[in-house]
Amino acid sequence: MSARPSPRRWPGAALEHAKASPPCDAMREALGLGTQGPLILSGHQPQIWHAGVLAKYIAAGVCARHAGGQAAWLVVDTDEVDPGAFWYPAPSPDGAARRVEVSLGTGHGPACGRGVMTSPRGLPDPTPEYESRVVHLIETLLRESDKATNAAEQVVRAYAPLVQEFIPALPLVFASSLNAMPLFEELVSLMAADPRACIEAYNQAAAAVPQARIRPLEPDELPLWRLEPGARHPVRAGELSPREITTLAPRALLLTALVRMGLCDLFIHGTGGEVYERVTDRWIGAWLGPEVRLAPSVMMTATLLPDLPPRVAPPTRQINQVRQRERALRFDPSLVGDRAAAAKKAALLAEIQRLPRHSPERRAAFAELHALLATVRAEHAPTIDRLRAHAASIAAGLATDPAADRTLPFPLHAPEALRALVRDVEALFISPD
Repeated sequence: MSARPSPRRWPGAALEHAKASPPCDAMREALGLGTQGPLILSGHQPQIWHAGVLAKYIAAGVCARHAGGQAAWLVVDTDEVDPGAFWYPAPSPDGAARRVEVSLGTGHGPACGRGVMTSPRGLPDPTPEYESRVVHLIETLLRESDKATNAAEQVVRAYAPLVQEFIPALPLVFASSLNAMPLFEELVSLMAADPRACIEAYNQAAAAVPQARIRPLEPDELPLWRLEPGARHPVRAGELSPREITTLAPRALLLTALVRMGLCDLFIHGTGGEVYERVTDRWIGAWLGPEVRLAPSVMMTATLLPDLPPRVAPPTRQINQVRQRERALRFDPSLVGDRAAAAKKAALLAEIQRLPRHSPERRAAFAELHALLATVRAEHAPTIDRLRAHAASIAAGLATDPAADRTLPFPLHAPEALRALVRDVEALFISPD
């Protein structure tokens, strides 16, 4: 587990910011949040997180308790992620565990625009110790399908029943709803009035912190998304109008700047976000002035590994078999269910064997065979692509040792391991530096 600075200092930092900053009670009430004391915020994309993200969730609640305030969870539902994607351990042919990648989701584009998830079919059985947990996770997700309007909402609604056994659930704030903040409208108006000042300050800040790997904005590109059903698009300076505020959403750096300026009193990041905020601090200071006050940002993460024996060596034979089958998809029509083409291929191969070497007839048969396979590939391209991707996923799962993978979804860990994580996070707020 890792945290910076010491969590013992977090409640005091939040209280200090709350005292020195204008109250945000109206916005907190509009978002359904309490107004008593400092607001501690953390967040992530709407996915089934690993334990490192769960540690932030736990820490937000613990910090709020110590500060006498409230905590909430920011759902970055404007990101293009698959809310229903996760993995679990399943037996492999050599008896060891392998990763099985699952997606319950539908659609493309931002998570807030994807349809609700449906019951999966044909999933491989998990390893025995994980079977009941995988079933519970999927059932919990599907129970929320009738109440949710999209996949992002469906996943985050499931957080409460998944965590309630060991911590209180946090209220949710959706990134797609923050365009209702008066501060967001004010910042959009500033961008419209002088886009160059915003863009240049952003790019200079990104260049000053190269380890954050923030892509610079193009000369007319603003740190905004325009949301449409199933899609999001960059916003250009010449296209921007404050009148379309309800279709706009802040991008990553603007999102955390927005909540740190006008909503929360402390923001808890993971290791990646910790570096990004160094860019945010520089950008906002250069664009809006050093007098603009941002809530402090801190970092928390943790690692929990699956309860599996480590693999001695990857199952090379099984991996090679899967990869051979993947390659065969381009040459064997029977693998895509085209029986007529498979029979035609067999007949051509028999004819090629019968014909004399280097004869014109043999060359003609070869040409006909290649033309047949090209036609099959064109006609069955979606099926071939899907099966090849599935085979590649299986090969990757076989090659990866699940026992060393910290990204196992937190609901698949043993309850006692999650309770121990809660105790470890709580201890950081009372342990000496």
